[in-house]
Amino acid sequence: MLSGGLGGIRQNGRVNPDDLTSLLPDVIAAHWALTGVHVDPIGQTDATITADVASDQGQWVATLVPADGGDALFAGTLATAALAGSGVRVGAALTTTDGRTVVDVADGTLALLEPVPGRPLTASADDQALMGDILGRVHRAGLADDETESAFFSWLAPADPGLQAELWVARAVAAALIGYKDAEASLTFGYVHCDPSPGTFRIDADGTPGLADWSGAEVGPLLYDVATAASHLGRRPDAQPFLEAYLASGVIGREELETHLDALLVYRWAVQAAYWSFRILTADPSGKQRSETDIAGLEHAHQELLALGVD
Repeated sequence: MLSGGLGGIRQNGRVNPDDLTSLLPDVIAAHWALTGVHVDPIGQTDATITADVASDQGQWVATLVPADGGDALFAGTLATAALAGSGVRVGAALTTTDGRTVVDVADGTLALLEPVPGRPLTASADDQALMGDILGRVHRAGLADDETESAFFSWLAPADPGLQAELWVARAVAAALIGYKDAEASLTFGYVHCDPSPGTFRIDADGTPGLADWSGAEVGPLLYDVATAASHLGRRPDAQPFLEAYLASGVIGREELETHLDALLVYRWAVQAAYWSFRILTADPSGKQRSETDIAGLEHAHQELLALGVD
């Protein structure tokens, strides 16, 4: 851990971007040996801050997450390293002088990632076709062998107290787990992005494709990414251009998709329900004080699960 360094840059759980901007050049010089470093903040959430880093050696995106997000950030750097041969820009991490992809600092974990430039894609039919092709390319590059272990199934647990915002949430999670276990032996595994929305896909001015934001990626069923991307496009019929383009990549067969996509859609929406339930109960353990955003998110997941036959 860096002594001194970034200590005290969080105030009330949030990153102080001004302090981070002033401190990052020294941290980057110490661990990555970059020179002529200039830092400009990009954006901030409750958990993460990102900044543009210009140096004599090139351009990077600094990503700082809280300590409890360090494992997810590290997992993302492993995934992007495995996808280097895909021909898709994925925001690979710059290794430190001692070969690490992330650095533990006093308030969290820091990585320097390659930029993923270009136009974010949309839900249009033409852009959906590009999404399907890009996702197929990265999936092909990240296919897992038969011995690769996956922790994907451990994401959900019906007995988790965080599912108690509404009675139906635990039931939906249980149904999702049953459906997933029934399908698991027939699914193709590899590195999954876990949340490939249209805005994470990019096309640069020269036509180079990209897929950004791999933090939290892990080995899992490729069809989970397909289901997640489809869920961002509407319901299954709305995502047909994307689905056909993905199938054309040849990573999985039509039988796998047609047979098991609904089970992975249920799993995806159960994950979303669990997320919103957890947010509600974290803000107020009684579940009585709910923000409009949390209510809307949980209800959206419920409606999508009902449409898929899960009550």
